[in-house]
Amino acid sequence: MGEVKIALDELDNTLSRIYSVGEQINDILENYLMSCISKGEARTVLNPLPITISVLWAGICGVIALAHKKEKYISNKMNVSKDVFMQSGFNILLRTILPVGNIYEHKE
Repeated sequence: MGEVKIALDELDNTLSRIYSVGEQINDILENYLMSCISKGEARTVLNPLPITISVLWAGICGVIALAHKKEKYISNKMNVSKDVFMQSGFNILLRTILPVGNIYEHKE
């Protein structure tokens, strides 16, 4: 999640491969979301998809980071484990891309 503070053409082999794999993952996610949209399994308003993918990634990272950094607070204030908190957070993120009336709409 950290910023690489060098130009892409200056990356060493390891960082270049990490960057390449990240781009491949983004492409897979974009293709998958386009497929879901065409089948009616995801909202049609997710364009531009690169922004949607980045926002979902940020949400996932944020839920994980918060669960780990605030585990005691979550347990005391919300009376749930960090795992339950993360699963709830992931379900909320999932519902943002699913069409209205999806099977997750009323589940937690």
